[in-house]
Amino acid sequence: MVGQKEKLHLPHNIQFDKVLIKEIRMKNALFTLALCSGIFAGAADLNWSGRAPWEKNENGEFTIDYQNKGWPRLTSKQETKAGKFYRVTFDCKRDGANVPSAYLRANNGNESKEFGIACCTFNNWSTQCGYFPAEKDGALTVIWGFNPKAEAKLAVRNGKFEEVSPEMMKQNLVLNGNFEDETVKGTAFWKDINWKERSFPGQVVTGQDFMNGEKSLELPFGSGIKSISVPMEKGRKYQFTFWAKGTKDAVIGTSLSLWSIRGHKGKHFHTSRKFKLETTWKQYQFEITVPTDEEKYPDLKVGTGEIAIRVKGDDGKYYLDDISYCEKE
Repeated sequence: MVGQKEKLHLPHNIQFDKVLIKEIRMKNALFTLALCSGIFAGAADLNWSGRAPWEKNENGEFTIDYQNKGWPRLTSKQETKAGKFYRVTFDCKRDGANVPSAYLRANNGNESKEFGIACCTFNNWSTQCGYFPAEKDGALTVIWGFNPKAEAKLAVRNGKFEEVSPEMMKQNLVLNGNFEDETVKGTAFWKDINWKERSFPGQVVTGQDFMNGEKSLELPFGSGIKSISVPMEKGRKYQFTFWAKGTKDAVIGTSLSLWSIRGHKGKHFHTSRKFKLETTWKQYQFEITVPTDEEKYPDLKVGTGEIAIRVKGDDGKYYLDDISYCEKE
């Protein structure tokens, strides 16, 4: 699987030279950096246009000190081709404890479509991401803003827009799925599984007893995460893979879901799997084939769905790493 690092589980009585371990980790980090550089190769600048009170600084960053008034937003116009998928990425940073209800949308001239129900913001730089299928040739307006529900100070930079080629669809579509890459900052690809929560339930931690790489995502039992909208085209097959372990045995639930958040109709396409979560790292995976019957599943027209991971219970923690989602042959 492209983008995954191999975890080596070895007997505790085998000792390795510290220099060798350092070299292994360095090679893995360089591979991850090269992969991410490839992700953004050829991407065009978003060239945001800001509506007051957004301000553009000399360094190109957009900032806002929002006092819960109006619907200020950043917009970017891009050209698209019908039937193609596109990806938007940019860095965002929040200043303070107030968490705005942020959104990322695309408007193709007919209707506004959301990339996800909400976007998580943090008190450090995180990379926001969105996938959008173009329904027609012509202009597409990308919109970033937040609902008037909380005061907030935000900064935005490094906006990119690119076509997702068929080759890229077969690579890992989850940004920073191994939580190692400093060029793709934070965990903004994910949000709380509870759509009402605007804060993030977990944190990236170091250690956790594996050889390749140093970081993983820590979450408390009873919580879960849901991805931003990812490509989920009718008739296509996708593979979802991840590594996980818990502080005690439990059940980890996962699902892939295609649901139009703007006017759901018909039957809900939803595939779920439950796995035994153990106290040592273990890889989990399953595949889905998206149906083609739009009369039965009208939401297929949206072209995107969501990944969810959750562990029920309390008094425990679980860890996720090397999360991958891609199209299969």
